[in-house]
Amino acid sequence: MPPHRVFISLRFSEAMDASQALKRALDKRGVPTFLCAVAAGDSIADAVIEAIDECELVVIMGTHTYGEKTDSKFSSREELEFIINDEKPFFLVKMCDRFKHAKTRFWLPPTIAYHPWQPQGAERSDPPAELVDAIIAKLKDVTGDSAPVKLQQPQSTSSASFSQVHGVRAVSGGSAEDAVRKLQTNGRSMHAAEIVQLMQAFPASADVQRFACQALEGQAEGNARGRVDGTASGAIDAIIKAMKIHSSNGDVQQCGCGALQNLAFNNHDNQVAIASKGGIDAVIVAMKRHSSNSGVQESGCRALGILGHNNNGNQAAIASKGGIDAVIAAMKNHSSKLGVLKFGCATLWDLAVNNNNKVVIASKGGIDAVVAAMKMHSSNDGVQEQGCGALRNLALNHDNRVAIASKGGIDAVVAAMKCHSSNSGVQEHGCAAFTNFATNPDLLAHLRSRSISLLARQAKHNHPSNRGVQQQADRLLSKLS
Repeated sequence: MPPHRVFISLRFSEAMDASQALKRALDKRGVPTFLCAVAAGDSIADAVIEAIDECELVVIMGTHTYGEKTDSKFSSREELEFIINDEKPFFLVKMCDRFKHAKTRFWLPPTIAYHPWQPQGAERSDPPAELVDAIIAKLKDVTGDSAPVKLQQPQSTSSASFSQVHGVRAVSGGSAEDAVRKLQTNGRSMHAAEIVQLMQAFPASADVQRFACQALEGQAEGNARGRVDGTASGAIDAIIKAMKIHSSNGDVQQCGCGALQNLAFNNHDNQVAIASKGGIDAVIVAMKRHSSNSGVQESGCRALGILGHNNNGNQAAIASKGGIDAVIAAMKNHSSKLGVLKFGCATLWDLAVNNNNKVVIASKGGIDAVVAAMKMHSSNDGVQEQGCGALRNLALNHDNRVAIASKGGIDAVVAAMKCHSSNSGVQEHGCAAFTNFATNPDLLAHLRSRSISLLARQAKHNHPSNRGVQQQADRLLSKLS
């Protein structure tokens, strides 16, 4: 084992206090850590190069000017080049919103895994336990061993007090394997606070985190009380932490997205809480990092759709953080996967409630993605209903109406309504989409020439008791008359 298992790379002028505190925390946990204590220069170059070469993991303190080229012949710029060129395993602590230098942004793009920490004042001398846990978990992933480190004991949190109030017994003893067996056998029936305690007790175990997220997902599914209890027990923080620590594990990412999705379903407070704690970022990072994993893509699309449903703030945040790009990429890369396409269309439908997002979705190829999904899976009523809904909202924008028509969107809606005449959702949203198309005079003439009114009348006839179908069909007939 090398004399120093971890090397901390930093800009001395920006992150020395925080780096010293992090070194102390890692040393205390049994992880020998190298931190150069003097200013960069030729005199320390050999020692630093040797320390980077011999260490098992580099921790990069990613401050605003990290990677800056200076007058010194050896600084964070040279360290970063060596780390990247030598393919040294590293853990990025993101301490700024955006790196100043283009080369740093190139080597450390937003799509790679990172742990955010922007300490202020006294926080610089007290790194959060979850950051230290994440570094140790990464170290174990890199080395593939269980080198001795001291496990951080779960501290008193809101979830602990919740468990005391509700009589949930604390987790004590046992191994990670015991916890996995318990979660697999009894996860759905355990109290959320007990599940969260297991996650806190075994942060480095991907299996514990995966099955715990799966259990929380199941408890919140169709269960309003379960969503409230999960949040009160600290589930949101625990899930997001698991996704950050195990960012390379597709199973953890899929189950984490699923758990956040169910916690956010029909619960505005949870939507807001998940967004404020970094849940939107976690989902998008998962989708970008696991772009070839259809399970992560489907679960991620569903999570973003539910987080954005009837929540304008989250809709804007999802767009600004790259969520629209992630959803459209998922639909294009997994065009044969019904679940990805169905929930991709559904998410674009929800996000397109926001006027700015209507423009962004169109500019990113979202219209093409929806129309392609509807054409490729014309027999699947789920894809057709969500596709009609997405086109309905996108068509509220003038330029989008023209684009949808030119890309075959009108044909796709006609085919959907004809093929799925018994599906009330397809009929309702198909009629609504045509009504929005018809606000364009040229498209109105086109719709009249295609006898779209016959589809509206057929929808009314087939669904006499469905209020949504009746209202949208009447609106369309009025527009076409």
